[in-house]
Amino acid sequence: MRQADVKAGQLEAVDLPFGVTAVTISDFIWDRDSRLELAVATDDGSVNVLARGKLDTQLFSRGSCRASASCLLIFITAFQFRRSI
Repeated sequence: MRQADVKAGQLEAVDLPFGVTAVTISDFIWDRDSRLELAVATDDGSVNVLARGKLDTQLFSRGSCRASASCLLIFITAFQFRRSI
């Protein structure tokens, strides 16, 4: 079972080695916990994706997918997307 994030809901300053021109939050990197990441546009025009801690990006096995509500949601979304193309 995943432990609660003790810093959830708190603002945290992050020192970055580049200037930031824009920030947006979304689920940019798939992970088992559907955690949100920050996409940061830099002063040189590049984009960096920032995530807190280590993301669990291991794919679900068939057995664990059947037992996971988030896996089922991913399957349904992918199926609907394929039907709409």
